[in-house]
Amino acid sequence: MGPLIDQHGLVGDLRTTALVANDGTVDSLCMPDADSPSIFAALLDGDVGGHFRLDLTDVADNIEIRRRQNYLPNTNILITRLQADGAIIEIRDFMVPTHLAEGREAVFVRRITALHGSRTLRISCWPGFDYAREEHAANLSDDRFTVDFHAAGGGLLLQCLGLAGGSN
Repeated sequence: MGPLIDQHGLVGDLRTTALVANDGTVDSLCMPDADSPSIFAALLDGDVGGHFRLDLTDVADNIEIRRRQNYLPNTNILITRLQADGAIIEIRDFMVPTHLAEGREAVFVRRITALHGSRTLRISCWPGFDYAREEHAANLSDDRFTVDFHAAGGGLLLQCLGLAGGSN
């Protein structure tokens, strides 16, 4: 079972919202509207509901990972910090209000930064389109920085726009 509802933050774009757990997992997201079919619904079904997860892969099982969430003052930018074994990883999540998204239907932005030390991260993005009822295909670009997920009822484009101090 995943984090409880009180261990989540909420970001939105005036049309829809995303629930982000204090471990950095996007557990719930419907796009482009709140009543649209889901893209991520791990909050409802952790096995097949779909998720966007970050895992610290090089932390020993006996090391506690401290988690903290808050908002950048006077904004809807959610900051999730993971601390383990001297390293601090910060995740900033927000959605661009649709009237500012220059013709795009919905934009969810996730910025991941190592504030102190270094850790190895595994990023897992597995959409569960329409509450995992719709099958999809994924196409990885040649440069390995873009994944295009296709489903009959829609899609999702995941782009890595840069690596700050990291490697592929």
